[in-house]
Order: sequence, then structure tokens, then C-alpha cells
Amino acid sequence: MMRIKMPFRPLEIVPALIALSTACSPGPSSSAPGGTGGQGLKTIATQEEGDRVEYSVNPKNGKKEGAYLRWGKNGRLKESARYANDLLDGRRVLFYEQGDTQIVETHLAGKFNGLYQLYYPNGKIRTLGQYKGNQMDGIWKTYYEDGALREEVTFVDNRENGPFREYYPDGKTLEVEGTYRNGDKEHGTLKFYDSNGIHIKTMACENGICRTVWKKAL
Repeated sequence: MMRIKMPFRPLEIVPALIALSTACSPGPSSSAPGGTGGQGLKTIATQEEGDRVEYSVNPKNGKKEGAYLRWGKNGRLKESARYANDLLDGRRVLFYEQGDTQIVETHLAGKFNGLYQLYYPNGKIRTLGQYKGNQMDGIWKTYYEDGALREEVTFVDNRENGPFREYYPDGKTLEVEGTYRNGDKEHGTLKFYDSNGIHIKTMACENGICRTVWKKAL
């Protein structure tokens, strides 16, 4: 018997984010020339898919440098980012339509590197983790919509590898704990707890295949 997988896992967001990063980064060829920015940069103001976009380029090579801003059709800020040598570099923030923060990313030379945060529309944190060299790394946490801790998963090289814990909606009472190996495959001892924190079942797992070895008597 396998444990029930959560409906949301951090790894599922990566392909969508990479696609969004590409879609939201217009090249200089689509821009109209504007004024002169700081440090000899040229300010570009243009329209992309109905959105107003402003950013700066190096006039010598046309590559984006510095701040990049994008406003939606409703006039609210949709994206704020920084570029270096035409690559995302530093903090990038994406906003919900109503203006609240949706995603905070950190980039280095066009790759995910550093803090990553995903928020619910109500402003509560949904996912918190770190990237290292464009790979999910270390402990990633997901939260319930009210802000209570939902899951902690250890990542190595963009895959689940190491201990994980899942919590009941109070964010404190442990529901499941175990270890992943080479992705979301349980390996080793997998323990289940009831809503009072009492250990009720133990399973032995090997590469995602689990069998019950102990169950608390009713």
C-alpha cells in the first residue's frame, strides 16, 4: 500500500516557471527606442501582448541590463526583474492580477540560484525553498492556505532525495515521515501517525514499493 501523494509538489512548478520566464522576456528587436537610462544605458518602452513593458539595454550590443518592469492591462505591476548581459540576474517578482506578490525568484546569470517563494492569493506563503545552480536543493517546505506547515522535503539535484515529513492541517502534528530516494520514491522506513500524534503504522519501502510491517491494534 502506497501513501497518498499530495496534490501539490514543488517540482511540478519548474517547467511552467521556465516557460513563463521565456515568455515574459521580450528581446530588443520587439522594442521601440526611448530615453537614456543610468550608466549609459538606453531606456526601452514598448507593448508586449497588451502589457506595457519598460527596461534598459546596453546601446552597444542591445542586451538588457538592469531593471525590467511589466504592467498588465489593468495598469498594475505584473513583473519586476533585473537583467545582466541579457540574462535574468538577481530578484524577480511576479504579481497576481490584483497586485499581490505571487512568486519571488532569485537568478544568477540566467539560472535559478537562491531563494524561491510562492504565495497564495491571500498573501500566505505556499512554497519556500532554495535553488543551487538551477537545481532545487536542500529542504523545501509547502504550507496550507492558512500558513500552517504542510510538508518538508529534502531535495538534491532537483529530485527528492532524503527525509520528508507531512503534517496535519494544524501544521504541528506529524502525519507521515520517511525518506525519498531518486525522486518521490519512498525508501526505508515509512511511519504514519493519527491526528493525535500517535504512531499507528510502519511500512518498509524499497524504491517506492512499500509493505506494512506493523500496525497499531484497534
